[in-house]
Amino acid sequence: EEIDLTAGDCDLLYLADANTKKVWIYDALQGQLEPVYKIPKDLLKKPTNIAYSRSIIYIADEKSGTETILYAFGRNSWRPRGEANLGEHKVID
Repeated sequence: EEIDLTAGDCDLLYLADANTKKVWIYDALQGQLEPVYKIPKDLLKKPTNIAYSRSIIYIADEKSGTETILYAFGRNSWRPRGEANLGEHKVID
């Protein structure tokens, strides 16, 4: 189904996986893929997009077919920094 990724520092890739409802970190130097355990288990319903900045990881999570929440997490601690309800939207083909 849907997987989005963004590149970070130190040869890390961050993946939002709508199939498993998880965020993963891939360490290219170590060749390891691990889930992020610090995000509450039931928080994400369908993480569809992910973006990286120096201190924040942004994750767009589709709560229903027409509603999306944008979460901001601290890059190192994965502590929630904020969220925004993007409201209802239409999917344009």
